[in-house]
Amino acid sequence: MKRINFKLLKKDLYLNRYGLFIIILYLIIMQLFFHNLCIFKLVFHFPCPGCGLTHAFFSLLKGNFIKSLNYNPSLIFWLSIFILLFYGRYINKIKFKIFPNYIIFVSLFTWIYYIIKILNK
Repeated sequence: MKRINFKLLKKDLYLNRYGLFIIILYLIIMQLFFHNLCIFKLVFHFPCPGCGLTHAFFSLLKGNFIKSLNYNPSLIFWLSIFILLFYGRYINKIKFKIFPNYIIFVSLFTWIYYIIKILNK
């Protein structure tokens, strides 16, 4: 059984520490002062294509698959990209390139779902 390469994961986290710090700081500031993580929604008062992904992710973690799909069904595709990249980098220890066509498909799916959701409101 292959194991996670924690040494490489630790190295990557260290190399990206400033970017991760900025992201964490952004999330803390947005939550504390605006009670909203989405700057798009804050500025335009309109949900963005990614709205619902966080709720979908936590619903999926709680085991509520249907509720997760109701929030944003594109989460399943985005998670598959993350899992493939994580597996390739930290378990197989190879440079894993995700297929550009799949990323285009996932992006289009996210936008199409977004447009349908907006038109139905």
